[in-house]
Amino acid sequence: MVLFFVVLNVVKISDFSSGFHKYQQEDAHEFLQCFLNRIENRCSDIVQQVFGVQLVRKLCCCNCGHYSKIYEPLIDVNLEIKDADSLHSVLESFTRVEKLDDP
Repeated sequence: MVLFFVVLNVVKISDFSSGFHKYQQEDAHEFLQCFLNRIENRCSDIVQQVFGVQLVRKLCCCNCGHYSKIYEPLIDVNLEIKDADSLHSVLESFTRVEKLDDP
């Protein structure tokens, strides 16, 4: 196993991202996204190898039965957790089959 170390020369938080300001509370997820984006700009293979996955969207036409898969690169997943009482229920909601209406 090969370990890579990435050193970011950050003197001020605003150097890290223009959206961050001194003495302001920043969201941890937002910080992680900035961190990963910063690393990815310099060496994208590392971020994809460590954090990257593929989301597979499976679509099936209710009329003709045509089936297709769409693969999307994914670094993180934003899940709606409102009204959820467990991680299981959140993931179940995320993977639930949906019927799409005709446009």
